[in-house]
Amino acid sequence: MKRRLPIGIQDFTKIREDVFFPDLNHLIDLTLDPRFADLCGLTQEEVEQNFTPEINGILEDTGKNREEYFSELKQYYNGYRFSKKQVSVYNPFGLLNHFDKEKRNIGEWLVNSDN
Repeated sequence: MKRRLPIGIQDFTKIREDVFFPDLNHLIDLTLDPRFADLCGLTQEEVEQNFTPEINGILEDTGKNREEYFSELKQYYNGYRFSKKQVSVYNPFGLLNHFDKEKRNIGEWLVNSDN
């Protein structure tokens, strides 16, 4: 029997360091610090700079224009914000799966995953 897990549930619960790590007393909570808002994902600029060949290949294969493609891509993979700073980041795992040639349809790997 295949087990299906819910997709898209995000739970960023702050844990108490003193309970799990009693010997660690010098931790700094970066969770909502605006200086680190883009630490846990890829910004729009990083995606455009580092995945140009993949993006151009997808545009050529699908016939979409750049604006249409990024609008759809953002809808699926660009929704994480870790501070009040107006920076949202792409989910790296989702993007890497999207850029995999076998899984190019946006969101397809989410639907067809055997997880």
